Amino acid sequence: MRKSREKPATQDIAPANQAWFELYTKPAVERNRAFVLFLLALLAFISLSWAILLLIPRHTDVPWIVPVNPKTGLPVLRPIRITTAYTPNRLEIQYFSARWLRDLFTINPALSMKYITTDYTESAGEGRNQLKTWESVHQPITQMEKYPGLTASARILSTSFMGSGNLFIRVQQTKHYPQRTSVRIWNCTINYALIPPTTVEQAYQNPIGFTVRQFVCTRSLAST
Repeated sequence: MRKSREKPATQDIAPANQAWFELYTKPAVERNRAFVLFLLALLAFISLSWAILLLIPRHTDVPWIVPVNPKTGLPVLRPIRITTAYTPNRLEIQYFSARWLRDLFTINPALSMKYITTDYTESAGEGRNQLKTWESVHQPITQMEKYPGLTASARILSTSFMGSGNLFIRVQQTKHYPQRTSVRIWNCTINYALIPPTTVEQAYQNPIGFTVRQFVCTRSLAST
């Protein structure tokens, strides 16, 4: 009698797949899962940090003008808040620099003391020291005493901007003596700053805060 042919037993591959998964696939899956969790945690941290920053009050410096009594130093009106920043244009800077030099070169019995005082208040630091030196050398008050009737006027010939905060200005000074007239050309270099006014008086006198920090004026060879 013929023996029936037995079929080969089918091998169970589940343990092999499980071993492969444990050895190679599972670490990669866990690594990817950890990376995703890290990204989510990082996003949550950034969102929380941004929310905290928005809750922190931001401190800003706000300029004010406080009108005061010049004798007592006490406020006389409610402070005026400056809500917008103002940047002077070149024409305005030219005007106030020209006025400063006009005051410097003008000789007039009725105006010289006022002009000297104004130039001093619109100077700072080394500019004030240089202004004192200029007045001690050229002595406009002494000249008026020495030459009765002497006056001098100033005219701006040209203004050039030389980078931030620097000007080169040519000035014509005309001196009128009782018997003659002399004309001198001066080459002036000015280093300036724009310092906002802090009182109403300063705002009226010098609204852009033009302040001379240094200046040098030398006589041009074109002078007569």
